[in-house]
Parts: sequence; structure tokens; C-alpha cells
Amino acid sequence: MIIKTMNQIKKPTLGLDLDGVIIDHTENKKKLAKDFGFEIATNETPTDIIKHKLPKDVWRKIQTLIYDDPVVGFSPPLVKGAAAGLELLSETGFKFFLISRRKSEGLPIELLKRVGLWPRYFNKSNTYFVKDKEAKNEKARELGVSAYIDDQPSVLEKLLSVPKKILFDEYGVFPESKNYTKIKTWAEFLEILKSL
Repeated sequence: MIIKTMNQIKKPTLGLDLDGVIIDHTENKKKLAKDFGFEIATNETPTDIIKHKLPKDVWRKIQTLIYDDPVVGFSPPLVKGAAAGLELLSETGFKFFLISRRKSEGLPIELLKRVGLWPRYFNKSNTYFVKDKEAKNEKARELGVSAYIDDQPSVLEKLLSVPKKILFDEYGVFPESKNYTKIKTWAEFLEILKSL
């Protein structure tokens, strides 16, 4: 029934973040923080929170391990519901782009292959890696993205060209805002798409 309903709606062009929306780094962040001598609770792992809980040099080291080290970088699972959500977006004809902040594309593409998302949902024609938050906005504008989902309020603030901003707040740690719609699950994301 949900597929039929989604097939009938006018479809926005979607922008999707990778880390924290599709790939789940929660356990890696907790483990690495512990390795450096810090206890981080699950609800403290979102990037816009954890970066304020740890010393800057420790957070930079953890980021390097998560995003650039093959041993750690290839280990995270998918966010719950992401695979089924991407399948539904694909089946119902949504145009979507992956726009992620990464220093290089090699490791994230290999990770996407390992979790079965490349080239099934993402490939060279709909995947972009950019250097900073402002570049996400530029790429979203260039691609005509009308709705973007990210797990960081600080990123959504920079997406000035995107009319509909959606915050993936799995642990319910961020405040409500007129600047974005807050959700906790992929199922909620798919429901929101019906009203866009």
C-alpha cells in the first residue's frame, strides 16, 4: 500500500547524507572514545554533540579513524531501516543524490559496496563527496535538491538553497526548530515524503 501511495505523489529531488543517516557510526564512536579514555553515552554520539564532549585533538583522531582508516572505516553497519528505505525510494521513482563530506571517495565507495548499496542505489552518477558544509549547499543547489536529510543541525543551517530540511535525530537529542523537520527513523522519513 505504501508503494502505491508513494507512486502517486509528486516527487521532490532528494539529497541524502551518508554518515549518521545511512551508515551508523554509533558503536565505533563509543568504542574509540573509550580507547582514548572517555565514556560517551549512545545519545552523545551524534557529531554535533560528541565534538563538544571530547577534547578537539581526541575528536580529530576519532574522525580520522572512522572516516579514513580501513579497519575502522569498513566496520560500521547500516542505520536501521536505511536499506529498506533506499529500496522503496528506488522502486517508487524518487530521484536522489548522496552528498557527503569526506576527504576522499575511495573508502566510502568501498564501504557502500561492502554493505550492498553500491552500485544498487549509489554510483558515480548520483554520488558526490565534498569538502565542507558550504560545498554541500552548492552541490545541492547545482543538483536541484528540494529536500535534504542530514543528522547534523549545523549542516542543515548551511543548506540555504534547500527548501525542505529534515533532521535525522535517531536519539531525540536536538530541539525542535522551524528550520527543519525532526525525525527518528527511516519510516518517518518515508512518511514525510508523502507530504512534500
